[in-house]
Amino acid sequence: MKAVIELVSNICNSSCRWCFTQYKSSEVINKCFMTDNNFKKIILLNKGLKIIPFSHGEALLHKGFNNLITFALKNNCTMNRIHSNFAMDLDKEHFENLVNFRFVTVNIGGATEKTHFLNMKTDFNKVIGNLTKLCAYKKNTKSDVVIELKMVLNKINRKDKEKLKKLGKKIDKCIKVSTFPIYFTTSDSTQAEMKRFYDNNIDERVPCRDIIKEENGLIKVVSKSVNDICCNHILTVRYNGLVQMCCRPRSQEGIVGDALTTSLIDIKNSDIYRKNLRKLINREYISYCKHCS
Repeated sequence: MKAVIELVSNICNSSCRWCFTQYKSSEVINKCFMTDNNFKKIILLNKGLKIIPFSHGEALLHKGFNNLITFALKNNCTMNRIHSNFAMDLDKEHFENLVNFRFVTVNIGGATEKTHFLNMKTDFNKVIGNLTKLCAYKKNTKSDVVIELKMVLNKINRKDKEKLKKLGKKIDKCIKVSTFPIYFTTSDSTQAEMKRFYDNNIDERVPCRDIIKEENGLIKVVSKSVNDICCNHILTVRYNGLVQMCCRPRSQEGIVGDALTTSLIDIKNSDIYRKNLRKLINREYISYCKHCS
């Protein structure tokens, strides 16, 4: 069974121009870390779990990251995928744990120091240095980890696609390079926030989940790519153990269980889960569903 585990909530060292956490000011996400005790309780109730330690923050900022991953591995858990901006000081223990993941996805703002900084406000050279070290650890340990260099396209970096491929090959041939459209838009936000998002990211050549246009000074979501359904029904365990059926909620809505007291298998077999699953399929599970692709 696979689940998102929120090690870090609303704490990040990067300021991505497209990140949805900076919008919709009416729904504040708590800034905090999952406690070590909470994480261990969840693991002991769910041995063999496939873990994605990612949600509303940068997981590698958790001071107990290495100890928690080691604990999970000792309890037969699988480290499925981690997303990171990789723009922090990482030590030997970090790399030893990261090569145990199936996928390590490193988000980058551009293929050059300038475009990266404009989009993410972090140290480009530190990201490249950490990527180089991770590739070396992959080779030395003969790990099967897939290392991905991912760039979300916006109007600042959209010309960097070919440069990004060259950058990946320059760092190491084992790196998989990919570009993605913007999936997190502000269709549920205020006009002021939508205007800021539009000005920061969008022009007619930028792929985006929503088709957004400016008309008479107003930002409008003209249509949605309704066939491009992002949701894959992976349970998300928040920092406090509460379980939701989606990683998108910015508040405590749509709770289907408590992972500190109940296994995720039991939660998935519960009546409240089945009831909310029907709502999720019809995009009625939480208020954000009606804005999602």
